[in-house]
Amino acid sequence: MLETMITAAIAALVAFLFATLSEWLRERRVFRHRWDKNTYTLLAEYLGAARRLMHLAGDTAREDSDSDSLRDALMDLRMRCGQLLLLASPAVARHAVSVQSRAYELVRAQSTGVDPRPDGRSPMTRLYAAVGDLVTAARGQLALPAIDGIQRDNLPAEFKTYADQSEDTSAR
Repeated sequence: MLETMITAAIAALVAFLFATLSEWLRERRVFRHRWDKNTYTLLAEYLGAARRLMHLAGDTAREDSDSDSLRDALMDLRMRCGQLLLLASPAVARHAVSVQSRAYELVRAQSTGVDPRPDGRSPMTRLYAAVGDLVTAARGQLALPAIDGIQRDNLPAEFKTYADQSEDTSAR
């Protein structure tokens, strides 16, 4: 009789431990998913703002247009960077700030005609590279596998930015 009670108590304890562990793991997955979803949303908005700024800068380079929209796009990017920094891992935060810095350089070069950090690459090319680095770091934070074999230089000319196309033709 005592042996049966001990066996039942051990079985109940084991069942309780497995149920508690299962519930804890489920809550952890839900918690992580919630933060990953928020991080993904902020990253997508930030990258969208960066692409918008790049597009506007390309338009400004092609034609004499108003630079107010370019400054507004930079301010939007800065605001979104601040939001992203709240949830970003250290690597993503570093790359997000790098994108913001490269965007500032691009806007400054567009408005003054002087590249603040001449290194042989256009400000647009530096921004494009910083965005690529941010995407790589973001995929790491979101535990997504790396995408191998996709490089900007392998893209057809119609997918490159205006500044990169002019660099390609001037190098010939």
